[in-house]
Formats: sequence, C-alpha cells, structure tokens
Amino acid sequence: MLEQGNRRQPIVLHVLVLSVGSFAVGTGAFVVTGVLPDIARALSLSVANAGLLVTVFAVPFAFGSPFFVSAASGVERRRLLGTALVLQALVFGSAAAALAYAGQHALALMFLAVVGINASLIYAWGQ
Repeated sequence: MLEQGNRRQPIVLHVLVLSVGSFAVGTGAFVVTGVLPDIARALSLSVANAGLLVTVFAVPFAFGSPFFVSAASGVERRRLLGTALVLQALVFGSAAAALAYAGQHALALMFLAVVGINASLIYAWGQ
C-alpha cells in the first residue's frame, strides 16, 4: 500500500503541471477577445481586423494538434511532454514579448500563428 502512495504523488504532480499548462494556453487564447477594442485602437485597426488575432491563433492550433499526435506516436511521453513544456515557455515567452512591441498587424499575426502551433504541442503531446 505504501508503494501505491509513492507512485501516486508523481502522478498528481504531472496532472498539476498539465493543468497549469492547459490553463495558460487557454487563457492566452481567450484573453484576446476581451481586449480586442484596445488592441484595435493600439494598432489603428477595426475591431474585425483585430479579431483575426484570435483566428490566426486558433487555426494552427486546430490543425497542428492531430499532426503532432501522429508525429510523436513512438516517442516516450515523459520526454516528449518535458520538451513541449520547455518549448512552450521559450516560444510563448519570446512571442509574447515580440507581440508587445510588434506595432504592426502582420507581425502580430505571424507571432500568434507561431504561438498557436506551439500551443498545439502541449495539447497533442499531453494526451
């Protein structure tokens, strides 16, 4: 019984890490909709054009996940998820910093597409 308790602690930790990663990705995807008028004003765009930021994140996210699931089918899950989380931190952090200073709609779209692809790694490889 003690052995089962020792095995349970790492599983709880893994679930917690996955939960925090999923929360961060989901929040990053949906927080944009609440600040679209501010983004549109800052980039001198219409709200509809600023709304493309949500779409440009969602499309690579939706199409990237199935691709990454099949591409990583033979790789050990622990190593794969660790790599995905490190990539997520690096790519998401650098793209978020670049987005803050982009100033152009095309650059913002490009950075969000990269973040969408990288976010699909977490969901695909965490399953």
